[in-house]
Amino acid sequence: MTGAHRLIIGPEPQRIDDSKRMLIKIATRRSEILQCQYFIAEIYNSAYNIVFSSDIADLDQAIEPYPDRYVMGLIDGKLVAAAGLYIRRTYVATYGGITDDEIDTKITEANMSHRYSAKRKREYTKLVVRGNYNGLGIGRFFHAATHSRSFLEIDSSEPNVLLVCAKQSIYRSMYSANRIQTRILKPFPHYAVHEKYCSPDDPMDSRLIIPEIDIAPQWYNLPLPGEFSLQEIKQRAAKEIRDEPGPVSW
Repeated sequence: MTGAHRLIIGPEPQRIDDSKRMLIKIATRRSEILQCQYFIAEIYNSAYNIVFSSDIADLDQAIEPYPDRYVMGLIDGKLVAAAGLYIRRTYVATYGGITDDEIDTKITEANMSHRYSAKRKREYTKLVVRGNYNGLGIGRFFHAATHSRSFLEIDSSEPNVLLVCAKQSIYRSMYSANRIQTRILKPFPHYAVHEKYCSPDDPMDSRLIIPEIDIAPQWYNLPLPGEFSLQEIKQRAAKEIRDEPGPVSW
């Protein structure tokens, strides 16, 4: 689904020298944007029979809109991870039935209405990892690192709340492990396009992130672009797993 946060990986790990480095950067050139679009579309089509369009979205036909901005992870110049950001029209609001009043209520409950407003909202989406790079800790690290303000606040002079919708196992395995707190808004409605993604035992819901207080500073303040050795990625991933994670939701 358009707003669903799905980590898609394949079964076979790639044997890579730990000294290699992954560059994480925001896609700015047209060629980089197209590369991310093709990469995400290829993986989503293979996994879920979903196609993307820049013009229309039709869940009944499994057509989803492309994100507005992209961030990419490259090893030896090869795209191995990507994610997107909706900055104009969020899926959670459009198809999840979430209203600005509901978002503002959560902001007020957190005593952050002096900094944030539902009128300034974005949505993190479409996290994918190239299949043969599975098992290296890249997915979890890339997810955490791309919650940097460098990406989330791109093209904005004011702070934005962050929306996300995902199945509950993703909140546990990714957000909680990365010390990114999420605040439950409501269950996400069922659409036929989600049948290959979620299940009654692992349903989806829409959640809110207030970046300045919900994202661990080590990630939110991480400058991008940045280069990280695979050894460092593995070490950081292991440390995040060992640390006591914060609550997955309120």
